[in-house]
Amino acid sequence: MKMNEKSEYAIEADQLIKKYKNFTLDIPEFQLPKGFISVLIGENGAGKSTFLQVLAGARLNYKGNVKYFEDQKSINDCDVRDRIGYTAPGNYFMPHWTGNQIKELAKELYPSFSEDEFDRLCQEMSISGFSDRISRMSDGNRMKLELASVLARDTDLLIMDEPASPLDPLMRQKLCDLMQNYIANGNGEKTVFLSTHNISDLAAAVDYCYFMADGKIIEKGSAEDLKDKYILVNGPSSSLSSIRDMLISSTHGENNFSGLALTSEKEKILYAYEAENSSEEPSSYIGDNSLAIEAPTLEQISVGLLRKYSHIS
Repeated sequence: MKMNEKSEYAIEADQLIKKYKNFTLDIPEFQLPKGFISVLIGENGAGKSTFLQVLAGARLNYKGNVKYFEDQKSINDCDVRDRIGYTAPGNYFMPHWTGNQIKELAKELYPSFSEDEFDRLCQEMSISGFSDRISRMSDGNRMKLELASVLARDTDLLIMDEPASPLDPLMRQKLCDLMQNYIANGNGEKTVFLSTHNISDLAAAVDYCYFMADGKIIEKGSAEDLKDKYILVNGPSSSLSSIRDMLISSTHGENNFSGLALTSEKEKILYAYEAENSSEEPSSYIGDNSLAIEAPTLEQISVGLLRKYSHIS
């Protein structure tokens, strides 16, 4: 889905800095387009959780400015928190709570919470062990309970930290359906922002992507624009040296390599390969067994970009 210059934003932030002993979250500028599903992609330890905690108001000890819903200034302004639903892995609920206790507490905390909708969602997602303590539930059922508790409220923004990680493949597809229904029922006013380190199961539902490494946003754009911006290059390992400098990152085995490059580098890559291998027209190398250039998936873009910044050798 294409963004435009006149897009409205659910969140705008600038000069966000959160420092730890060995890590710094540093976001000079951030804008989250309203009415779409956006995803924050990065390795474990990239800073995704810290960033989402800041945006959700779960962490306030940071420097910088965050503006919500265009006319609001702060997470503490009237009704702002009520308009935001937030989920996160780990100790989201107290371990001794049960599903029924969570329902009763949500009714007290959030005026827009619908008990009937909560019950419907719990049944729809087949949450087992509802009467058990949270500590006895599986990670997947705990996450489903979080999703039910926020989706049963009348919110304008969902911020979800790694919601797909503890879910099985079928429930990940259900998560995509739930997010798309949330957006569709909002008439352009509802927004989803979630993090993941694996985009493959969510790619079909995503409109806009942010890539994070070492506490910084390294790339952003609509899913469509990103697929146009990058190409995937595959070829024999013997030819990698001639085009390596034109690749963002690459991996190779004994016989073949695969790399990510900017689409603008395509002709240079073909001519460099041609110069090393023959005098034929460069177009003859597209699609044969020697060099293949193709459109990447979001997962391939993700791996290619993050590999450049990864500390994994």
